[in-house]
Amino acid sequence: MDRDGLSWLHGEGQMVDSLQRELMVRVKLEARGQFGLYERLLSMKGVCLVGTYVIRHLVDVGGQGILYLAEDRYHPGTEVLIKMPFLPHHRPAYLDPSQIELARIGVLWEAYVLVRFRGTILPELYDFWYGMNPLYDPAWGKKITDNEPYLAMELISGLSLEDVIARLHTGIVQHELLEQVTWNVMYQVICLCETLWEDGGFLYTDLRPQNILLAGPNDRRGSTGWRRTFRKLETPPPPSKADTPVRVIDAGSVIRRRNASQDFPYHPAYSPPAFGRTGQEGSKDMPMPCPYFTIYTLCKTLVQVLTNHEPLPGRDPDLEEPILKHYSPALLGVLRSMILDNSLSFTDLKKAIWPYAEPVLWRGALPWAGL
Repeated sequence: MDRDGLSWLHGEGQMVDSLQRELMVRVKLEARGQFGLYERLLSMKGVCLVGTYVIRHLVDVGGQGILYLAEDRYHPGTEVLIKMPFLPHHRPAYLDPSQIELARIGVLWEAYVLVRFRGTILPELYDFWYGMNPLYDPAWGKKITDNEPYLAMELISGLSLEDVIARLHTGIVQHELLEQVTWNVMYQVICLCETLWEDGGFLYTDLRPQNILLAGPNDRRGSTGWRRTFRKLETPPPPSKADTPVRVIDAGSVIRRRNASQDFPYHPAYSPPAFGRTGQEGSKDMPMPCPYFTIYTLCKTLVQVLTNHEPLPGRDPDLEEPILKHYSPALLGVLRSMILDNSLSFTDLKKAIWPYAEPVLWRGALPWAGL
């Protein structure tokens, strides 16, 4: 196999241009009917937060937060991601205090998850603070405008699994390389899920290709600022489990099962059929997530890696597709058990895939090392 088979993952030329990314955010907001919000969010560019982070570009918006790219003034050359609550600031009259509080709790929860599980393949949290948000109308008063939570976290360079799928299915399909990607992603993500579950019953509920990255080397410097808020977790970080290019983003999709509500983050197309029926999202009849939910979701993502076919809501992935004949029986057998065995645990799955994953497991910071 070509030792540089994944070399296109590395280098600045592979990063989406910041201005293009901003235009993609504009399209997303206008598709939601949120005209005027894009211009409001761009007004944050150039703002220096807490005297340290200078906002340079708008990266993304979602139901759980707004992401900006910022420069760290005290670490020259270091870029970080800044996250703040997502609210319809273009229509301040429609802001509700309870809505503001709920959005802030989401950012606080994500910071908590990143602190609790630092040293895993989740991003590193660098800082957390409360400060002034100039997007609010001053008429709201300082109790609202000056009490906004922010977090600064690691910027992970690389490609999402969604982009990797598109590249490896272009032209002559590289089935052998796709199988190696699948084993690597499967093993590293299951290791993360096992850690989350065994340390308090946490689950990652939205394992779509957009939330899994193959990354180049990153600056995983130690986080310090979060200690102002999370004093109870001031323990030495565990040994790094992230010596791998496989990374998982969006820690806001981590829930604690015992505290889970019916509106936890997930995508119906990647979820088990009981969660993917139209109109059932958030209903009281919908079952609560469990390890099988996460394993099934990961399985649908991995089948998409192998086939380049997006999954359908309410339907199991078709493991009889002709293109799947290009992959090993061992891999297909594991995927089949991830669909059919609803009693499968993260630990049992990790043990089952280790003999097949270990020979092709990427080691070191570069995704093509060892190929």
